[in-house]
Amino acid sequence: MSRDLVNFMSYPPNLDDGGAAGKHLDQVALDSTYWSGYYIYNLFDADQSEVYFYTRLGPKGSLWTVTWAAEVGPDCGSLGWYMRTGSDNSPGNGYDDDGIGMMAGHLDGTFGAWLTLTDAFTGTTAPHDLYNAVQNKNAYGFYTYRIRIMGDDGAASSSISYNATDDAYHVDGGAGIWVVKALVDGKNASSSGYVCHLTGVRMNRMTSEGYFAG
Repeated sequence: MSRDLVNFMSYPPNLDDGGAAGKHLDQVALDSTYWSGYYIYNLFDADQSEVYFYTRLGPKGSLWTVTWAAEVGPDCGSLGWYMRTGSDNSPGNGYDDDGIGMMAGHLDGTFGAWLTLTDAFTGTTAPHDLYNAVQNKNAYGFYTYRIRIMGDDGAASSSISYNATDDAYHVDGGAGIWVVKALVDGKNASSSGYVCHLTGVRMNRMTSEGYFAG
């Protein structure tokens, strides 16, 4: 696991259900038949169920993508990805030019607007369809389109837009704590259910420097 690429992995304590106490560990099932040795489930068998991941992104100008893996099968739903800023009491602390700072400070209860991420495979913001006629627990290689942090440190997220200069989606939120959400949103008409078993999630840093002049 490369230190300059991985900012968080989908395993507690970064895994949360949005605030309810005692819902960390029961969202992870250990299962050796999956490549990761576990999968994230809990409410992921129902439409509109969601799970949150907390991380710290920066510096300003840095480029990121959400890389994820999930089971596909005849009873699987569709999964959408979103992110927003979370205001904290030390927005300039806990990240540096390698993008791998530890969480510092604490969330103060205010958040930016949810931004819908674009799927790199489909080129749209539509949820990624996990239906497949044959079950495959070890499907992998899904990721969102590139995201560039363009706001000042601690700025709240409010918009996301495509920039042709660097072929990336620019977000106006700044360096600091970000919340990434995976949401079960509908399903293929051929699917018999809404199962979404995530087997890995991470933030990939795509730049070695934070500066962007475009």
